[in-house]
This record gives sequence, C-alpha cells and structure tokens, in this order.
Amino acid sequence: MRVSTPEAPAISVRYALALIVLAATLSLALYFPTFRNSWAFDDISYINTSANVLAGRLSLTSALLLPHNEHVVPAFRLLFLVYLKLFGLNVVVWRVMTALVHAASAVFVALLAWRYSGKARAGAAAAITYVAPCGFSSMFIWFPSGAAVPLAFAALTGASALLAWRNHLRARRIIAGIAVVGALLTWRSFAPMAFLPAIIDEIERRREGARGPIGAFSFFCLGAVVSVVLAGRGLITEHVESSVRHGLPHAIFLVLVAPFRFFFPGLSIAGDDSGRSTAILGITLGIAVGAVVIALLAALWRRGVPPLARMAALAAIPPIGVFFLIGLYRFRLTFLDLYESDRYFYLLLIPIALLSGAIAASISLAAWPRLARVTFALALSAGVAGEIGLHRRAMLRLVPFEVYAAHGRSFAALERLVHHLESAGPIEIPHDRLWYAGMCDRVDSAVLTHVLSDGKRLRLGRAHVDDQRLNPLFDDWAREIGETVPFVRVIDGHLINTHLPTTIDFSKESFDTSILGFRGWENPFRWMGRRGELFVMLGSSDLQLSLAAPVSDLRRTHPAWTSIPVHVSLVDTETGFAAPLGVIEITEDGVHDYRLPTSPMTSHGGIGLIVQITLDCDRVWKPSEIYGTADRNDRTIQVFSAGTRFSP
Repeated sequence: MRVSTPEAPAISVRYALALIVLAATLSLALYFPTFRNSWAFDDISYINTSANVLAGRLSLTSALLLPHNEHVVPAFRLLFLVYLKLFGLNVVVWRVMTALVHAASAVFVALLAWRYSGKARAGAAAAITYVAPCGFSSMFIWFPSGAAVPLAFAALTGASALLAWRNHLRARRIIAGIAVVGALLTWRSFAPMAFLPAIIDEIERRREGARGPIGAFSFFCLGAVVSVVLAGRGLITEHVESSVRHGLPHAIFLVLVAPFRFFFPGLSIAGDDSGRSTAILGITLGIAVGAVVIALLAALWRRGVPPLARMAALAAIPPIGVFFLIGLYRFRLTFLDLYESDRYFYLLLIPIALLSGAIAASISLAAWPRLARVTFALALSAGVAGEIGLHRRAMLRLVPFEVYAAHGRSFAALERLVHHLESAGPIEIPHDRLWYAGMCDRVDSAVLTHVLSDGKRLRLGRAHVDDQRLNPLFDDWAREIGETVPFVRVIDGHLINTHLPTTIDFSKESFDTSILGFRGWENPFRWMGRRGELFVMLGSSDLQLSLAAPVSDLRRTHPAWTSIPVHVSLVDTETGFAAPLGVIEITEDGVHDYRLPTSPMTSHGGIGLIVQITLDCDRVWKPSEIYGTADRNDRTIQVFSAGTRFSP
C-alpha cells in the first residue's frame, strides 16, 4: 500500500507540550484508582529474583537471562532491579511511571498522526484515542510486572516518530535501532511489533525517492527480531505447545471481534464448551460494528482515502502478526477466554489512534452553521466521554482490589517483622521462601534482608541461624499483628508458616484460592475435571485422600470402565521437582480413604515444602451423557479431602 505523505510540518514546541499535558493528564486520571495497589501475582517472582541479586545470592547475568514462564525479558528485569534498589517496595512511583510511559506512547503516536496529516487536530485525536481505551490496556498498567509492555511500546512508537520526523536528527536510524533492540529485550513475545518502525522508515525512504525493495534499517529490524527470538528460545526450558491449524481460527477471531470489543468494552458474550457459538457471536457482532464504521468512513472519504488512513492500515499489520502468534500458542484457550483477555487488544491502540487522527483531519466544520458546529462538538464530546467511561468501568471491574489490599497488608506485616528483627540485630535468618496468608507466591527472605532492610543488621544465613533466639521474636511479631502463636517458625533451618493448610477438607470450606481444576463447591466435596491441583504444605510422610466416583452409573454407559484410575503426584512449587506417588483405582461406589507414602518428595526437600497435589484421571464424562441433564462440563471424580498432617 503506497502512502503519499506531505512534507513534515515545522515542529511547534508549544503544540508538543500541549500533547504531553493532554496525554499525561488523561492517563493519570484514568489509572489513578490503581496507584496505591500493592505488588501481587507475578510481581513477587520478579521481586524475589531482584532481592537475590542484591543479596549476592544470584549473579546479575543469571537473573537477567532467567525466563519467566515463556518470556525472556532481560531489559525489564534490569529496570525492575534498579527500581527496587532506589525505591524499595514503594509501588506508587512505579505505577505513576508506567502510566506516564503509556502517555509518552500516546504523544509519539500523536506526532505520527500530525506528520502524516499535517493537521494539529489529528495529533490531539490520536493522543486521546490511544490513552482512553483503558479497557484494552488495564492489565499492563495496573499489573506492575506487566509494565514491560508499555515500556516496549514506548520504545517502538518513539522510534517510529523519530523516523517519521527524520529531517530533524541525523543519527535517527541509530537511535531508532537501539530503541527496537531495547523493546525486544523488554518484551520479546510481541516481536512482530518491532516491524512498525521499519514500515515508517520504508515510507520515508520512498518519499525521498530511494530505490530497492527494502532498506538497511528494515534488514536490521528483521535480524534483531530473529536473533532475539532464537536466543530467547534457547533460554526457555518450559515446553510451549503450538498449533497452526487450531491457532489460526483464534487469531482470526481476535481480529474480527475487535471492533465490537473496542466500542462496547466489558460486555460479556457466552458460548458452549467448545467456544464455537462464542466465536460466531463475537465475529458477527464485530463484523456488524465494523461494517457501520466502514460505511461511515466510505461516506467521509468518498473522494479518496487520506495518507494517514493508509498509514493506519499499514500500522495494523504488526498487531495482526502478533494475533497470529497468540492464536498459535494460546490455541487451548476458549474463544471466550480470548475475548475477556483485554490485554490482547492493547496491540490495536496504534492503528486505531492513527485512524482516529485521520478522521479528525478529514472533518472540516468551517462551512457549517454555528449551531451545527456546536451541536456536533457537544455530541462528539458526549460520545468520547461515554467511551472513556465504558472503558474505565471495564478496567475497574477487572482490577482485583481485594487481592491487592490483602497483599498490601501482608507486605506491611513483613515490614514490621523486619523492624522487630533489626531491633534485636545483628541477626541472621534462613535463606528460604516464606508463604504468607493471602499472597499469591512465596516471598524470599532476601526481600526482608535486602529490600525491606539494608542487609547489615539483618542478614541471610543458614549455618549460624539461632532458632532459639529467632522463634521468640517471631512469636512477639505474631502477637503484634494479631496472629495466633505459633505462626512463623524456624524449624530444622527452614522458615515455616505453621498456619498454612496441610490438608484441604471440603467439608470445612471451599479453599477457592488453593485449588485449580475443580467445579463449584458442593459441601462436602468438589467435582474434579480431567486434572485437579491442590496446594498445601507437606507436613508428614503420608498423603491421605478421600475420594469417590459414581462407578455404577458410569458402567451403564461405559461397560469397559471396570475402575476409575487416578494418577497421583506431588510437585515442589518452588523447584518444579515432580514426584509420582502411584495410581489409585476406584472400583466401587461410595467414599473411600486412600493413603500414599510421600517419601519420594520428603527425601527430595523434607517436611515444610509447599507442594501441588496433582490428580489426573483419564475417565472423563459429562452429566448430560450419564444422567441426561443439561450440564456438559467435564467431570471425573469427587474429592472430599486431600493432604497430610503436621505438628510443629
């Protein structure tokens, strides 16, 4: 697609400052409710890694190259480490910085819109459109470790703006190349987005009369993407399954449902188990909204599509490439999961903002009567305000404020523990991971010594840890924060939270935060799907399970099912070490107790480990097939309780 571009207008400092104020003000206003949320979820993993580097227990190189799931983000890990060194666990500065980085991307996109339209109002419209859809970008703004994405996008949009305004800086390609590499090292998984600056450079080369298929900068971007992706794959040990055949429909769905998702954020669509009806409904709604938009654009541009609109179409190519990768590697997600994962639509902010700028540049009210101009301005303002309100509501509905509040209280309690220990120092505590109630992950004790403390009066140790001295201090702290004593204890050189459940008993509570793969709680049991995971502290040498299955009912439909085999294993949540314990055969109706030795795990890490009890069952059935009900959810067995016994 050829884009005939006008000469670059003169840069106005006043206009650029106005764009900055506009984008920053809107961004801070939208995300302000999230600024005081604590660290949580994956943030704790990044904090633990950084703390171990600060404590000298992990080399900087190892930390930077450490993969997080399927992501390798060395530049982001370095920034995270520097931030913790400077600000500790003060999350407010981090969140404000992330929101301002998001606003910076809006300014860069606005400069692109101004460059390719020559109209100041196009830049303002693009800036507002980029920031306003917080229902697209909420995950990356209010989820601190998700800040890698706005940081990478700021580098890419900044490089693009620099290349578009190329007559103002000689070293533009060198700086843009550094920004592209920095973006890839910050968030490698959105690698196709690195081709956005290359598209801009190709447009400018052709405007200047350059010949040849593609320029050196585009080759550089291609080489950077390939190099970083291949290098990252060599660092990832976790197997990531992909499928083109199953993934392509998911990618197409993301593209086609996007128009509806943009204008009506927060509206849920539902389908059957396969997600097929969800896909059909979502695509239908997306095409309907898209058709209305296209019809309006056709009426507006009946004399020809402006250069900025063509630029917006070209800017949509990299996001579509990412959608393909999302479908390829997330093909096991249902269409409803994809639809409700607002973060995937973040990629479309750039082309949508440019398209908005093109529309603003094309509308001229000079010949309109004054009343018509005022009416149009009021209607447009109301529409924009309504869309911002819808997106903000969709964002705030997704933010788990209660989870963040629980983590904030936990970190505050750990700060008080540090003060207790420092007042009795110098003192050593075990280098261990501490589970704290309500937190999504274990907190490394290096966080206590080198993030919440300066590593002088409170130090990491193992051989010289004095539990006779430490445990009374832990008890005093527990009483101060209102916990039942004993709470946290040093036992056999390990930090152990004695309040963590060693047994999950569904006759007592739902244990929603400690399980995966189960249907809703039906006191005193839960139905399990094909795979169930229960997270407990390993407290003894025997795993006790109470299970049941409707064996007689299942045999009427499946005569070959003489038993219901359940494969049982334990997984150390910290190291990933897996210990198969054996197979339980359920052969008759009724609730039965089973006992399996945990020695394959205790010989690996001892008592006190946080483990995942994994139950796998191949005998999957649906109530609709067995009992003729409308329930089509996969079921296997009933789990009444599972766990061990522990006495500190």
